[in-house]
Amino acid sequence: MAFSVNNTSFNRMNSVPAGVAVNNSSNTINVTSKSVTLIVEAAPTWYPRQGDFWLIYGLVNPNIVIREGTTVHFVFINMDNITHMPAITTIGPPYSYMPMQDGMMGSGTGSGSGMMGYQSGGNGSWLAVGPMLSGTSANAQDQAYAASNLTVTFSSSGSYYYICLIPGHAQMGMYGEISVQG
Repeated sequence: MAFSVNNTSFNRMNSVPAGVAVNNSSNTINVTSKSVTLIVEAAPTWYPRQGDFWLIYGLVNPNIVIREGTTVHFVFINMDNITHMPAITTIGPPYSYMPMQDGMMGSGTGSGSGMMGYQSGGNGSWLAVGPMLSGTSANAQDQAYAASNLTVTFSSSGSYYYICLIPGHAQMGMYGEISVQG
């Protein structure tokens, strides 16, 4: 379900929560709590990097390290002027340009069931797929940004990925890894 966030509410919510450590040198976010909310910005126009990427507490596409059994409440906020669509999957890179035209149905589970496979073979599962988040107009004083919540409990160790499903975005680097340790 999509909702909107303005600059004032974003500034209140975008502080590093308890149980989360941000490591700039390794581009890693380490989560030690069993339940956490992470704010994920889609390609904010104010950031010096150009192109499609996710920004979490100042890190571009960081590796998120959690323990098995952790519940992560992702709040995806589109601070870009183009559309994005967040998803959580077990399907890793490389990603194709047109994720919906890879020629096979994914073996989807959860809210992403029925999504097309993201790479040849369509192997993997979709743990969560968010709604499309429309872009924003630039330079508004108290801009409203499209946002959505995706909540996933990572019950098995392994590698998962947060990606953008808009054609070409993940291929150009709009993805990051979630490392779940047993």
